[in-house]
Amino acid sequence: MKRDDAIAKARLTLLRGKTWRYLRYLHFRDAVSRVANDVESICVCGAGLGHGELAVAAEYPDIEFTLTDIVDIKHGYPNYHATMDMAWKWGIENLKFSIWNVLEPTHRRFDLVASTEMLEHIEDFRTAAANMRQAARKFVYCLVPFADKATNANPAKRNEAWEKHKHHVFGYDAEELSELFPSPMMLAGAYWNGRGGKLREYLSELDDEAIRRSVSELEQLAATDLVSAIPTSVEDAVGIKILSRVSA
Repeated sequence: MKRDDAIAKARLTLLRGKTWRYLRYLHFRDAVSRVANDVESICVCGAGLGHGELAVAAEYPDIEFTLTDIVDIKHGYPNYHATMDMAWKWGIENLKFSIWNVLEPTHRRFDLVASTEMLEHIEDFRTAAANMRQAARKFVYCLVPFADKATNANPAKRNEAWEKHKHHVFGYDAEELSELFPSPMMLAGAYWNGRGGKLREYLSELDDEAIRRSVSELEQLAATDLVSAIPTSVEDAVGIKILSRVSA
């Protein structure tokens, strides 16, 4: 299969998956595009299904991607098996799969280490962030839920985040994210209300065939979520992302 066809099929799969899936891919792709000429290897922690990472790997065949996750049979991890099957059948040769618990340091090194909506699921997230930095030769990328300090300090809000999503925090603000990943070269919101939030609402109303017919329009709407601004309130956006340089 041609790589362009693989990218298109993976993007359609993401759109049909609804929720934030296509936007997760879009923000990761944006980060990779900023450093693509300076990296040869990328490790994704907590890769989940991995459909978005497959699309990015197909677009950048000269970069070796390694998708990792923990082994947790009770909760069904790793669950990237469908992506393994697609990569095999579609000839995406620069995509590998492995196991890494980011609470444990590794001797392996990658030019870029990335995670999307993983850190908030880890109680000792500072150790996880430190191990991500340690494994990175050049860059780290992280996307997490956003929360202003007042919201995140609210016990009721934190309990809500745990009950609904098994998040140990309601979210992170720009200051805290910069402390976890110093020297940011990009720091911005994600899942903006009226932008990515509008896409999510629209997708929830469409069936698979309607999504297939509307791919171009949906992707244009998704692209409006790439805003170079930092949210100040949960009314602005529900996500925040950072791309940082790693000190040698």
